[in-house]
Amino acid sequence: MLLGVWIVALLGWIVAPWPLLVKLQALAFGLDPQRPAHSYFLAGTQLPLEARKVGIYGGFALTVTTFWLRGRWRAAQLPPVSTLAVLVAFIGVMALDGTNNFLHDLGLPFAYLPDNRLRLATGLLTGITIGGVLWPMFNMTFWREAQPAPVLAGPRDLAVAVLACLPLFTGIVAGIDWLLYPVAVLSAVGLVGLVVLLNMVVVLVITRRESQALSPWDFLAPGTVALALTGLELAGLAWLRYMLVGTAPLP
Repeated sequence: MLLGVWIVALLGWIVAPWPLLVKLQALAFGLDPQRPAHSYFLAGTQLPLEARKVGIYGGFALTVTTFWLRGRWRAAQLPPVSTLAVLVAFIGVMALDGTNNFLHDLGLPFAYLPDNRLRLATGLLTGITIGGVLWPMFNMTFWREAQPAPVLAGPRDLAVAVLACLPLFTGIVAGIDWLLYPVAVLSAVGLVGLVVLLNMVVVLVITRRESQALSPWDFLAPGTVALALTGLELAGLAWLRYMLVGTAPLP
């Protein structure tokens, strides 16, 4: 029955009477300013998320995918301290670039001209960081018998994650038009997946059902609650932004 809920939700999303890109733009409306100057255009169409957010959510999705492909989907240990230091540095670089962009937008003294390539690159590095920290935290909370290993054990694993994100960076910067829909969908999946995982950790803790899962099917009950919360949160944020700016992607 719960699997049916997910199928119905997906089918409802697919058959909703709006173009796919408009639906993806509406999905991210409450979380992303979607400014043209901060966004990439492929095939003459603006991506639903700004460059930095494409990097964050796309990088998160690609990083988690590498965990699965490398057999670390149950890994429940945080990276070692040296690797965590590099991940913190990734976020620091994004914060510095974001601060410089903010100063530029306000007309205050800034260090260098903002560049979407830097926004995308720093977003991807942050997406890797979120994946390397959030995924093992989720596994700690979810599995009864989690894998006692870090998802990112050292420089080699970091290099694999960076290389996994490199085609996304290269394709977007090169302006490859046929990537419009794959990039839009990937970043939207990363956005929803990240929020669902966060909500699921909260649900498991509140209901005191931590570390009980024995199979992937045990994801369905708390995952369905997390999906519903995600829908309410994204809709609420979109409504709040609509009340502030007075425009929205959907009628």
